[in-house]
Amino acid sequence: MYGDADPAPFSVNIDGTAYPELIAFDVERDAGENVGTYAVTVSGNEYQGNYQVSFVSGTFSITKRALTVTADYKNVVYTNAVPVYTATYNGFANGDDVSDLSGSLVFACGYAPNAAYSATFDIVPSGLTS
Repeated sequence: MYGDADPAPFSVNIDGTAYPELIAFDVERDAGENVGTYAVTVSGNEYQGNYQVSFVSGTFSITKRALTVTADYKNVVYTNAVPVYTATYNGFANGDDVSDLSGSLVFACGYAPNAAYSATFDIVPSGLTS
């Protein structure tokens, strides 16, 4: 997942030998920390002891991390002006912050100062993408 450390070590399956601990190999993955799929290369000497070793490479995926934008609670006295809506963010990783998002944060809320009644209204944030 984006922001998490790579597994250490990568897991490798060794088939066809009673002594897999005798097979020496190296594992490397392509550089990159953003969401995507990266090649994982397994390499080593093809001829080890009584074995001819075939190394099969694989892939490593970094998936999106969930980011939650929560509208902050507002308490308004009946007939007062619409408050300035704000939000709290949870889930940023790798030093990212709100400046790394695209779009404009907007809020939908049914409160109006000229409403003929008092009530509870949902504040719904939207408009941002990563």
